[in-house]
Amino acid sequence: ITATLSAQTFQAIGKGTAGFLTQGDLAPMLASSNPVMDLGGGPDCLYVQASITSVTFGAADVALAPQDGGLWLDVELDQANIGMHLDYAAACVDGSRDITVAASHISVSGNMTVGVAGRDFDIHLDSPNVSITGFDVELGGIPGAIVDLLSLDTAMGPLLGWATEKFVVPMLNKSLAGLNSTKTMDVMGTMVDIDMKPDDIQFSSAGAIVVLDSSLRAHGDSGQFVFTDNTVPAMDLSHGFQMAVADDAANQLFTSLWSAKALDKTIDLQNGSYGEIGKLYDSVEVSAAVPPFVDASGSGLV
Repeated sequence: ITATLSAQTFQAIGKGTAGFLTQGDLAPMLASSNPVMDLGGGPDCLYVQASITSVTFGAADVALAPQDGGLWLDVELDQANIGMHLDYAAACVDGSRDITVAASHISVSGNMTVGVAGRDFDIHLDSPNVSITGFDVELGGIPGAIVDLLSLDTAMGPLLGWATEKFVVPMLNKSLAGLNSTKTMDVMGTMVDIDMKPDDIQFSSAGAIVVLDSSLRAHGDSGQFVFTDNTVPAMDLSHGFQMAVADDAANQLFTSLWSAKALDKTIDLQNGSYGEIGKLYDSVEVSAAVPPFVDASGSGLV
């Protein structure tokens, strides 16, 4: 199965991500990485550990633009407030304090590489560019040695780039989750396992093309299918979403259902308007001698 996602599709994902950044609960997404700063090799006589406790943004704009090799990400954030808890020691005297790091505007941009690792999409923000305007933090009462260790004016850039990746990647994965799924469905009374996993993803300025491996297997089948010659589909990236399904995918399902006897049916003739036939016969059994199949290799569907 081959699917396309146009540039407009990624614009929509960016808008959804922007809404999440202003309305979502962001701090728990970073909690597993706390402390986000661990300096001095402590706990000992001189160290500091910083953990993020809250993250809020007043406004957000997220642009995702496909390009060769991945997605260009541009995030603009206003009225940023990041709560942090500090544990530290200076001259072997322990201390702790909660602080708030604020900025009037934050810009984060960079290329997001998107690949496939196992069953999942592998997404990374490479070497993000971060700029901070109106940076403000109150460190009064914290020993000077700890202030020097923190160097928040230079440390916040890489930290914000890392945090942005933590926020954006789950939204992308959520949007692509439909291309990586396993489900079991009832088809004509037979349970069928439907499994899809990404095999490859390629980007251009027009959008992305995703190739999926599919398995459509009825319970109790023989594991074979009717094969027909394949042609590579010409995918159109100008629309929001497009899907091409190889006839092999349909034939795998047809043959699977056939070999699992899902196409064998017994029709009760006693409880219907079957006339004289219903008097002579209790039922009729219908079965397919060979599996049905479709062929899309010509000018039409056969």
